Amino acid sequence: MKKFFTLLVFVTFFQVSFAQQDVFKIDYTVSIDESLKAQIAGSDSVENSMDGLFFDIMEELKNQTVMQAWVGKDQYKIQSSFLDTWMQITDNKTHTVVRVDSANARFTKLDFESTNFFAGPINLENKETAIIAGFPCKLATMEIESDEGDTEPAIVEIWYTEKIPQIIWGEYQYLRDVPGAALKISTSGASFFAIDIKKIKTPNNFFQIPDNYTEVDDLENLESETFEDVGLGEDLVAYFDSTSYQYGLSTTEGTVLTEPKFSSIGPFNNGYAIASNEASLSAIIDNKGNNKTDFIYEYIYFDPELNAYQYSIDGKMSMMDVNGTAIWKNHYDYFSPFTQNFSVANFDSKSGIIDRKGDIIVPFTDRSILVNDNYYYITDEEGTYKAYDIKNNKLIISGYAYLFVTNVENLFKVSEDGENFGLVNTKGEIILPMEYGYITDFQNGTASAMKNNSDEEIIINSKGEKITN
Repeated sequence: MKKFFTLLVFVTFFQVSFAQQDVFKIDYTVSIDESLKAQIAGSDSVENSMDGLFFDIMEELKNQTVMQAWVGKDQYKIQSSFLDTWMQITDNKTHTVVRVDSANARFTKLDFESTNFFAGPINLENKETAIIAGFPCKLATMEIESDEGDTEPAIVEIWYTEKIPQIIWGEYQYLRDVPGAALKISTSGASFFAIDIKKIKTPNNFFQIPDNYTEVDDLENLESETFEDVGLGEDLVAYFDSTSYQYGLSTTEGTVLTEPKFSSIGPFNNGYAIASNEASLSAIIDNKGNNKTDFIYEYIYFDPELNAYQYSIDGKMSMMDVNGTAIWKNHYDYFSPFTQNFSVANFDSKSGIIDRKGDIIVPFTDRSILVNDNYYYITDEEGTYKAYDIKNNKLIISGYAYLFVTNVENLFKVSEDGENFGLVNTKGEIILPMEYGYITDFQNGTASAMKNNSDEEIIINSKGEKITN
């Protein structure tokens, strides 16, 4: 089991970005499926406090951004948002990699091509495709040696997009053999995947090390499994007790508020945080360490869009307030983060659309709903993408190999080959020819686009017209 976690643990510690000025910003999260949870629960490893602590942390991070990647033409950065704050900066032109410890204002140089610990060959011959965070992806696979006692090798699935340059970090050196950015890596029920991708601008010094940082030979085994005190915001700290392998709550000035009794404590938001116990159950606590809810939830996540808490209990998800009072009447197997007013929900192996009150807007169906905006949702029906109107649940448009919503009414992004993208309206009339390597989602009426075989990014409006400054 430890080997399977090793594939993901380094992901959790880093966040990636490339840069000059315009970069892709990728948000990643992690998840563990029910089969792996059951396997862990039945394993002797849960008797080990460190294994239990890591599992608790993985559960609490579910659906939260654990890594961000800013990807540009020649450089990228990886910045951790898990337990400690540091970053890695890679420059492909100069073949340099720098690991930065932001907390202690220091950095060290690493080998540009580190050892590939999972040295199995990458299979790029798979024909499967998928859409992840709005980007067309291809599947690569790799076999790795299983844990002792397992007779079959473990299969690592790597979903990558050729629309974003390749990114590599830590023990993920095998990604050098994948011709694009990995948007999902999964094996044996554990997954690391992109949940949001935007094209943004960064300052010219985004990839530079601050002048006051000191170069050192080693960052004291930064990549090892260490657990330290964690800043939680709002002048509070989760202090780690190395004897019990538990966390307690204290102030930044050192005043102890609770004994070490939590397996993990999340960041505070308006006086409240999410904590977990040794049984891998979660609760909401206040800034004194007092429980606002009991430890009965398999998972809790604060949704800033709804200003409420998403939770799971007995395998069903819904929303509650800070006191644990349910604010929705319905429960679902899963529902995605809200896209403006709506979310894709799953129940009993079917998909539907719900609103911000948790009410069903589009009835559950056997059709696989992939994504939505405020106007339409996209389905995958036996390999055919179709767009439906949310308000009337009527088929609007289909017939394209790739079909995306755009956050604009009467407008879709389409492609016939996953390489050339354009815009069409609900009648199928071409608004922008299928000549573009990428077109971002529209925000405030505009989107970024770049033609294939061009280095010039342009800004367009919803009519497909180029906007000049």
